[in-house]
Amino acid sequence: MRLDECLDQHLQQMRANGRATSTLGQIQRHITMLMNHLGHDIPIEAVTRESLAGFLTLDSTRTRSDGSYKNETSLNALRSSIRNFFRFCCDAGYLTIDPSRLIRDAICEPPPPRALTDDECERLLAALDADNDNESTRDRILFTLLLQTGIRLGSALAVDVADIDFDNAIIELRCTKRNRPDRVEIPRELWSALRAFVAFRKDGRLFAITSRHAQRRFQHYCSRAGISRHASPHALRHTFAQNLYAQRHDIFEVKRALRHRSFSSTEVYMRCAEL
Repeated sequence: MRLDECLDQHLQQMRANGRATSTLGQIQRHITMLMNHLGHDIPIEAVTRESLAGFLTLDSTRTRSDGSYKNETSLNALRSSIRNFFRFCCDAGYLTIDPSRLIRDAICEPPPPRALTDDECERLLAALDADNDNESTRDRILFTLLLQTGIRLGSALAVDVADIDFDNAIIELRCTKRNRPDRVEIPRELWSALRAFVAFRKDGRLFAITSRHAQRRFQHYCSRAGISRHASPHALRHTFAQNLYAQRHDIFEVKRALRHRSFSSTEVYMRCAEL
């Protein structure tokens, strides 16, 4: 079987297993990088341990489009995609020997959270308040919701109008990491703006915007606010967590608020506060 055919089968199995769209996209990008190097139509049996090691040590694999080097956590994600792909090929009977069996992750500390400073938050909120058209109102509510609740962008964009209970100030989160339905309180200062934004709608998506467009809009406001470093909407989740820990000094409360499964994912905020 050809390498590209195996990728199609792998993605189909991942969909059948209920993997998130973002996970599927990452695997497809990573294995496509490998196929661009080895060839899309080569037999899966032709892939060797040596060819995988050669691919992982190429400068083109280890650098970004701007020429800067990727960090090891990004390369570990690539290594993981390759291991999972070839493990599937073995389990599915396309291979008898796994050529990725010796690939190991680099040992590295998790990167510090990319939170915004208090000054950056003030400038960002001022930039969000500068315009009053429908698009700006949507963006202001979306990004303020992320900053004040710490929910992920994907969860917010999946909210339906019917998921909002204004009487009890609750938003049902039906799209979450690992598909665990949850709920979050509507911040008191956001209740009126959100109610006006919903108006008389009874159903449909709360924010009719894609994740990619939300990223572009966030960069637009960062530029307007004079935030020169690269930041994504996920920085608002980090900012929420750091502020919560600074206020309460309770890492377990932060863990609950972020809905982390593992404490190790949360303790990075405690380490940052101690620096």
